[in-house]
Amino acid sequence: LDREQEECTNQLIYKYKVMRRIILQRMKELRKEQEQQNRKSSVMRDASVT
Repeated sequence: LDREQEECTNQLIYKYKVMRRIILQRMKELRKEQEQQNRKSSVMRDASVT
């Protein structure tokens, strides 16, 4: 039972690490997209001012 439990725990830890990596990667992408959007909108604002 103990070995099964340990194996299960290890699988959970592995899954957690993988999910965490995927989420962090996605957050980084979203942040980059957000910055690009902000840059675009600020450029548009600057263009409409002049």
